[in-house]
Amino acid sequence: MNQPTNELTNQLTNQPIIFLYGPPGSGKSTLGRALADKLGL
Repeated sequence: MNQPTNELTNQLTNQPIIFLYGPPGSGKSTLGRALADKLGL
């Protein structure tokens, strides 16, 4: 693997990941929007 690809892989694997799972209408998108707003994203 070349250096730029290796650096990108390291950056991606060190990022926190949130996986929201549930039935329609359970608030997944609302929670995601609220979290993004709170974090200024």
